[in-house]
Amino acid sequence: PHKFGRVRPPVLNDLTLFTKEFELLELMKDMVEVSDKSKEESGGGSVLASHDVDKQYESLSNKIEYVEPDSEEFEKVKDEIYQSQERSHGKQVVEVVNVYSVCRAEERKRFTKRVKNHRMLYHGSRIANWVGLLSRGILLPKVVV
Repeated sequence: PHKFGRVRPPVLNDLTLFTKEFELLELMKDMVEVSDKSKEESGGGSVLASHDVDKQYESLSNKIEYVEPDSEEFEKVKDEIYQSQERSHGKQVVEVVNVYSVCRAEERKRFTKRVKNHRMLYHGSRIANWVGLLSRGILLPKVVV
């Protein structure tokens, strides 16, 4: 999604430029996959062209719920984040305002309760990565896998 006109596009001759373009392509790929999936399920047009946010989330096949601020879960998340900030920065860096719970159906099917050492995990990411995170989950680098 670049507009170069008659100007020659820049050469991707360093890792930073390449990574930026690669991330953009991954985002576009995720958006196309979500759109294709929604077309198959609804038999209609692209969910990306729709202004219905609920349909857009629905096409990701996730359960996203708001966690009430007066709930035990909210307090637990807030406390863990503040403790983590204190350990790594020596002070509170961000304020927890809203908490959402996300359940990806694909991972829920594979989850086993036989493992006894459950912990809550947090992932911070740029907004551009959220479509990929919600549609494919957190992917390990190919070197690790």
